[in-house]
Amino acid sequence: MDTLNLPQHKSFSADVFAEFVKRPNRFVVLAQKDSEKYYVHCPNPGRMTELLLPGRKLILEKSSNPLRKTQWTLAAVIYQGNIIPLISVRANELVGDLILPELFKGFKAYPEQTLGASRLDWMLVKNSEKKWVEVKACTLVEKGRALFPDAPSLRAVKHLNELASLTNKGSGTVIFSVMNPTAQVFSPNPHTDPQLCIALGSAIEAGVTVKALSVETESNGLSHIVNKELTVDMFSVELSLNDSGVILRVLENKHKKNLFFV
Repeated sequence: MDTLNLPQHKSFSADVFAEFVKRPNRFVVLAQKDSEKYYVHCPNPGRMTELLLPGRKLILEKSSNPLRKTQWTLAAVIYQGNIIPLISVRANELVGDLILPELFKGFKAYPEQTLGASRLDWMLVKNSEKKWVEVKACTLVEKGRALFPDAPSLRAVKHLNELASLTNKGSGTVIFSVMNPTAQVFSPNPHTDPQLCIALGSAIEAGVTVKALSVETESNGLSHIVNKELTVDMFSVELSLNDSGVILRVLENKHKKNLFFV
């Protein structure tokens, strides 16, 4: 794909390339470059068990705040030859920059606006018309299928319920920004968060629009949209409602093929 003329968004600053050592807790990663070790802020709440393995190549961003406890942020990981941005809140900015002007022509966008008991990513206004948009960053992609979330997310369920409750307050859209260009289809993940699957199904029934897109990122931190209209497969809602069924991940090596549950 010729990416030279595609609209781009700066997802991160690639200040240091390092290797993953371990993740002491949800918010901190230990990384190493040569003999130097870095304690790094992890800005992504996901489990990312397929991404953060010992020796995996990382991209770190230097903080501009000299008073911050950790001077480095885990900006991205290199996985199967693709650069996967991990600063999940910046997916909101990417969507606001590259997607919202096209999707909602003529609307003025306001970030981080309150709806009910939640703060949603975007409120869009044109004359008396109002639209609400929530953006979710997705990093789990295997065999072309993107799955969100990779860890239970009460916050995401709360946001979906707020969007579903809209009546005269406007209309709602949730956009799943898949940060891996190999994604061909998107599904909510019934194994890690069946309640989110059910909430998403209820939101759709209430009139909420669900969209998914895929993103490709270069080593300099510049991202562009690969597919603005990923197929959204909602089969997992039925699995969650019935509390049955599994998704299988196929892992292959040169010796044998194994099946693992995800």
